[in-house]
Amino acid sequence: MRHSETLDKLAMALVQARGKMRPIHKDASNPHFRNSYASLAAISEAATPALLEQGVMVIQSGGAADEAGTEVITRLQHVSGEWIETSVRMPMDKATAQGAGSALTYGRRYGLSAALGIVADDDDDGNAASARGAWREP
Repeated sequence: MRHSETLDKLAMALVQARGKMRPIHKDASNPHFRNSYASLAAISEAATPALLEQGVMVIQSGGAADEAGTEVITRLQHVSGEWIETSVRMPMDKATAQGAGSALTYGRRYGLSAALGIVADDDDDGNAASARGAWREP
């Protein structure tokens, strides 16, 4: 994780926003793993109004990428200039535009959930990630 030199204003804003976030509904399912999860849209819909009310904006972008995967960067930016930034590297099933798009969407969902401390998936005790060895933070 990277962050600005100070975090006191951002930390207070995040505490206030977290207390006002709407419940997140698991609105999607993965029939392969038989689990439910909250889509990126559901997470954003639940979190964005509370964040904006506290002067916090979410910025997400792609980072370093190659045929094996792509990095997704999530930044929480406060109006004071304070910020926190995390990144996650997501594997790609295929080195195509669709593979990259899918990895970016998953990375945005996981990155936003982690940055905000939101549980958006059923807990599989790390089994899916462990089996593939694919999840890692750069």
